[in-house]
Amino acid sequence: MSSQRKSQKRKDRVPVSPDYVNYHRNKRTDKRSSTDCVNSAIENDFDSSPEVIADNNKSALPTKTNFFRMADLTNIGAVFRASLQEDETKEMFKQILQPILDQQTNDIVTKQTKVLETKIKALENDNKRLETKVIMLEIKFDKLEQYSRKNNVILVGMKPTNVPLDIQVTSLLKNEMDVKIEPHQIAAVHQLGKNSPAILLKLTNNDIKRTIMVAKSKLRTARTKIYINDDLTKTRIGIFKAAREHVKAKTLAAAYTRNGTIFIKKNLDSKPTEINTITEVEHLANNGNRPNQA
Repeated sequence: MSSQRKSQKRKDRVPVSPDYVNYHRNKRTDKRSSTDCVNSAIENDFDSSPEVIADNNKSALPTKTNFFRMADLTNIGAVFRASLQEDETKEMFKQILQPILDQQTNDIVTKQTKVLETKIKALENDNKRLETKVIMLEIKFDKLEQYSRKNNVILVGMKPTNVPLDIQVTSLLKNEMDVKIEPHQIAAVHQLGKNSPAILLKLTNNDIKRTIMVAKSKLRTARTKIYINDDLTKTRIGIFKAAREHVKAKTLAAAYTRNGTIFIKKNLDSKPTEINTITEVEHLANNGNRPNQA
């Protein structure tokens, strides 16, 4: 029965072409060849590894760890070669691009520097204009303050007595200067500070003041130690003091005040120059002209 079935199966089989048989036979052969090549390569790598060579006398066989170590060294070599190639490429691009980048950087810096210099110069000019305006406003304010003092005089050197100041002052003006003033022509008279030797005399009009200022030279001939001066602002006191120092140093010929205005002379035969700032005094003393005329 079994033989009959086998014979029946053989009869039922589909006939196979010779090409199909050859194809599968070659395929099995290729697999065996590939396996043999891989095994041969592994054996060669193991045989050439330092561990195997060192252990040949001991009949040591290569291990799986040694094989992978060799594979890692191979990968490291490839990575190292790629890194060298990358460094060479970077160096080449650096040599090409660096001069261009440097030039562009220099151009940008130069351009921005010029822009900043222009802005700084404009700011400096604006600052000078503002400084000039501030100086002019200060001069204007000082003139207004001085104008409020146009009828005032300062007396220095009068010794305090039990006599009221108004009587003491009118007696000095009459006896030493031949100037007679009435009590109603005095607006106020008082000491400038508790222990100050200066006395402020406020008059009702400027004509009386001019009369006093003209006659004050008689105090010198009377050999008194009393001086009469204009009632100057704090700013003008500093200006007049600087002018007087230049007169003492003989860089100026004269310095004096008239009705609160300061005048100086470079030479005795030169015209008097009105002064409003210390800078003008210094320029006229050192250069012979005003700052704006330099």
